[in-house]
Amino acid sequence: WWDNDVYTHGFLVPFVSIYFAWIGREKLEHIEPSPNYILGLPLLLASLLMLLIGHSSSVILIQEVSLIVSIVGIILFLLGTRYLAALWFPVKYLLFMIPFLRFVPGNLYLPFQLFSAKMAAAILHTIGLSCLRNSIYIELPNITLEVAPGCSGVNYLVSIIAIGSPLAIISFKSWIRRITLVIMGI
Repeated sequence: WWDNDVYTHGFLVPFVSIYFAWIGREKLEHIEPSPNYILGLPLLLASLLMLLIGHSSSVILIQEVSLIVSIVGIILFLLGTRYLAALWFPVKYLLFMIPFLRFVPGNLYLPFQLFSAKMAAAILHTIGLSCLRNSIYIELPNITLEVAPGCSGVNYLVSIIAIGSPLAIISFKSWIRRITLVIMGI
């Protein structure tokens, strides 16, 4: 997270996850623990295997995902499926810590660059500035601007979803409104 500007929000994700587990604690108090060894133990073993494979092959993504799988396995093994159902959002939210975008192919950036260039040109026309858009380039009278891959918006998608998801859960009861808020953020 220190080295990746796109995932600096990763430091906050565990705290947000803990907060959502905390606000759901009353629901958890009424659930009787019923350990599920049949699902929990294989998941714990699978997460250990993922960690070993990721470590031996130097694939950090597998190691990072193994943490989430092990948390799910521990909850199932010690507390059962009803606890996991009650903690599903906080556990699932932990996926926002994992920097998946470092594996995004470069060809995903171009459509977002084109969209950003179109939006910027439209805004410039709206405020009365003349410009000509040529692909990802915006030509102004004295300068030509390029919408670089870093300015395409792809890098901020995960952050926007990571911020929008808890906001939607807190703000709305309806799933349609929650999904709409996240989509509008994107």
